[in-house]
Amino acid sequence: MRPFLLYIGAYNAIGSLVLLLFLSQRKAELVLGKYLQVLARPYDHGTYGPLWVLWSMMTNLGVGVAMVLASRWPHADPQRDIALVAIGVYAIGLIMAFAGLRSANYRKSGILACIVLWIAQIAWGVYGVASS
Repeated sequence: MRPFLLYIGAYNAIGSLVLLLFLSQRKAELVLGKYLQVLARPYDHGTYGPLWVLWSMMTNLGVGVAMVLASRWPHADPQRDIALVAIGVYAIGLIMAFAGLRSANYRKSGILACIVLWIAQIAWGVYGVASS
């Protein structure tokens, strides 16, 4: 469970910094539309887009730091709790990705990549919890 918490936590913490790019609508369009192939239509921040980007960034950073710190805790019970929360978050993301497959706003190729990634992360987390 420790490797899951450390590596996935670091991945989330570093990934939160990538979200800073999304404060620029043009850069968000490049990343989400062109490079990751998630969006099928042009990205539009809308009125509150930057607020949601900052909220997402801070949430991802907080979860990532909590996971990295938990990987060093001496007791397995609180580590398991943090891992279960992470698994739950990825499960919610997975449900949202499946819902995204039904929408014309998203490209299937990018959504399928997210699905594969989240299934792998969930499986690793479940394996880590079960083996501890």
